[in-house]
Amino acid sequence: MEHLKKDFDEVPVVKLVFWGASMAGKTMALTIFKVLKTLEDPDSVYSFLTLEDPTKRTLFFDRGVFGFGYNPLTGKDRLKAHIYTVPGQLRHITQREVVTSGVQGLIIMLDSTKAQFKHNQTALIELAEFIENYGYKDVPFVICLNKMDLPAEERTPVSQISALLVETGWSERIRDAHSRVIEMSCMDAKNDLVGLLKSQNLPKDNDGRLKKDSRPETVKRVIMPIEMILREVLTSQLAHM
Repeated sequence: MEHLKKDFDEVPVVKLVFWGASMAGKTMALTIFKVLKTLEDPDSVYSFLTLEDPTKRTLFFDRGVFGFGYNPLTGKDRLKAHIYTVPGQLRHITQREVVTSGVQGLIIMLDSTKAQFKHNQTALIELAEFIENYGYKDVPFVICLNKMDLPAEERTPVSQISALLVETGWSERIRDAHSRVIEMSCMDAKNDLVGLLKSQNLPKDNDGRLKKDSRPETVKRVIMPIEMILREVLTSQLAHM
């Protein structure tokens, strides 16, 4: 893994990338994280950019820049995360390689919809090849399975997703693969977040910011991978210092 670089403010920067097939939920997950950060700590959201085509699919990338661990003594964050999403359509392979270059943490977003199984398989194989070719074997990653709000008959069973992870080299055993999968619904999280925003009694702290213990459970599931991978990246960096 590459060592953390610093931005113009001398703050260490971590680059995370959401990877997955088109329409798997990458942009929605990043947007949910951005909205939550804005509610809880608006000063920690430095920028948010989406580039999409007329069909609302990501054209080149989405990117959010977020601060963590503000230090009042220095007036700076202790860490910044640059979080990207890649375009998932097959024709955008070159863009995916460019966006993923220099990655330090991967959030692999799979689509539980049965019709998307082959696209999940293609995305996993391509990413495995990319990591092999560019020497990113030790990059930490998490696996997310989105759209778990769909009826069971429309979803690929988690056992089949686990088998796919073994087949594509992302896990050695099905049991291990199953334990790595974080099940979520970005749509449920979005709806619960909208409901929270519409609430007339929005739970706020003394600074007028949303209390972190008020996060809906569905939202916690969506942002969990980002928080997990950040911790893993930092732990790995400390171990190599």
